[in-house]
Amino acid sequence: MQRDFSEKGFFRQAFHGVTLAVALYRDVNLDRATSDALLNVISDLTDHGARVILFFEDEPLGSRLKPLLHAQSKPSLWLSVGDSELNHDGERLLLHSVWSSSAAVVAVPLRCASAEMFSERLVRITTGLRFPRLVMVDELGGLRSGDGSVISFLNPVGLEALIHGGDSKDSRIGLMRSVSMLLAGGVPMVSLCKLADLDEELFTYAGRGTFFSQHHYCLVRRLNWSDFPEVESTIRRGEREGFLLPRKDEQLLDVLMSGYGAFFANNHLAGVAGLLTAPYENTKAGEVVSLYTLTRFKGRGIGGRLLAKMKTDGQKRGLRFLFACTANARVVSFFQRHGYQTVSSDQIPDAKWASYDPARRSLVTCLRLSLEG
Repeated sequence: MQRDFSEKGFFRQAFHGVTLAVALYRDVNLDRATSDALLNVISDLTDHGARVILFFEDEPLGSRLKPLLHAQSKPSLWLSVGDSELNHDGERLLLHSVWSSSAAVVAVPLRCASAEMFSERLVRITTGLRFPRLVMVDELGGLRSGDGSVISFLNPVGLEALIHGGDSKDSRIGLMRSVSMLLAGGVPMVSLCKLADLDEELFTYAGRGTFFSQHHYCLVRRLNWSDFPEVESTIRRGEREGFLLPRKDEQLLDVLMSGYGAFFANNHLAGVAGLLTAPYENTKAGEVVSLYTLTRFKGRGIGGRLLAKMKTDGQKRGLRFLFACTANARVVSFFQRHGYQTVSSDQIPDAKWASYDPARRSLVTCLRLSLEG
């Protein structure tokens, strides 16, 4: 069977064997278009080996969801919660029913009188079972910053800043507190998005809502074999967007083998870069190539962390200097902010220009960082 190395293909593979919780808030508009969007996502997930636990506030969402889910080809379980108050014993029974079920889709009506009560019960149940990821579906979508744009990524520190009067036009403080409790309670990843955006939130690097991670640190490490498919897809995306110079397959393999990745939240890729050294052994130099940060993590210092790691490793390997060549003025400024100096192309190893397009050479800016002294 041919493997799918597309962006969506990577995420489909990543969800294999994963149980994903999806919570629908009462203001969600479940019309024909959004119903189809929800069912398509559920089918996509379950067709590729994932399980979906669907939480909602019961009426009127329940009356719309039940016939839709029963029409699905995958086995589904509709839990019946008899206790309208859903007391402690009732919640334990519900937790056991969710845990013990083998159905591909489990629908859980929480029978709540308000959005606040729904949030409280959702936090208790999902932190009790500690699902690997929860998607909260709200009609307003992701959180908004002071300029009205969607905040694509938040760690607990950033989230707390918003809760306590940070730069935001979003008034959903109760929902923010719920996310904070979910992260603190052991749910490693939480997303907040509109129902119409659910597919893009789950199956694209950029996402469409706000992605929260309980880990507020970034791990930078060398790439390994299992990272290669995702990183290949990421680099090709950067090439299509015009941020990276297109490379042939054998050249891309060199980048992967020399590559570094920045990871958030259980190996969630945030950025990539390569450090080519083999062509420059005689000059003890390393070339920084294919430096790219995923849209969701831009402005989070990912590129700087990658450069810092390559600098440290370069010093340990006895390299004299690192260098980079780019025709992008913004990239030039980025490297300069991290200590790289603009130099003439003559100060770059000759091996760099051996098969380089002379016309392009005249357009690029060369930057160099000394590792000596």
